[in-house]
Amino acid sequence: MDDFRYDIREFRKRNHHPALEGKKRNTISDVITFQAIICVLLAIIILVFHLFSAQKVNELHTDYQKYTENSGDWWNDLVSVWNQAVDTVTKTKKNTVSNTSSPAGGEPNPFGPYNKIMAPPDYATFSPFVYSSTITVPVSGNITSQFGYRYHPITGQLDFHKGVDITADYQTPILAAISGKVIKVGENSSAGKYIILSHGNELCSKYMHCSAVIAKEGMQIREGEVIAKVGSTGMSTGNHLHFQLEKDGIVFDPSWIIDFGTSENREDTSWSLR
Repeated sequence: MDDFRYDIREFRKRNHHPALEGKKRNTISDVITFQAIICVLLAIIILVFHLFSAQKVNELHTDYQKYTENSGDWWNDLVSVWNQAVDTVTKTKKNTVSNTSSPAGGEPNPFGPYNKIMAPPDYATFSPFVYSSTITVPVSGNITSQFGYRYHPITGQLDFHKGVDITADYQTPILAAISGKVIKVGENSSAGKYIILSHGNELCSKYMHCSAVIAKEGMQIREGEVIAKVGSTGMSTGNHLHFQLEKDGIVFDPSWIIDFGTSENREDTSWSLR
């Protein structure tokens, strides 16, 4: 019996390799650590998608279910999901770039022709305006956002649109609607590059989101002359002209004195000129 116990001890001694067992433990630890890192990275990616594009998160979740259905290979599943995530990010960036190069503007006003259910702010009026001299359409195109209350296409907040947005291709010439003097050329984060003309008797016209302004401050401009070019500078969803008219510091609907075209040329065909 003693001999038998002695043989067992000798067998255990001969087959006991501390270095090998330590290596096995390290390998298991490395695998667990690697899987944990992958899970954290995927969690971060999904969080980013959730913050910036909920639709993309849903697409990614659907793709993950598709890749992992009836699958026992977790590594290939993770690789497939990772590739899909890269493709999603790439496509999102491409769409963002293309949106700024295509003709666009604002959003249709949802409150009816002249917002009769709400009074205008102090700096605006819905009242008719009469102008006896000739006037030129500054840019030919569709009206993508009319004068009055609307939900801002970028902020999503209710605001008052002080002019009209006219869609046009990049660098389309912008014409002076009325003869006058250039009193301001500038640029800011909201209007982008803009130019303001004074036409006498406290009447002014403003042209915003230009790609370039050609006329200079102090110049006398005749009706129909090129003063700028269409762009998408400032707070804009695409190439268009924001055209605005003011009388005594009060903005009014330019459609009262400018025929921008028939209702067939408008995106919102329920609205027509007077």
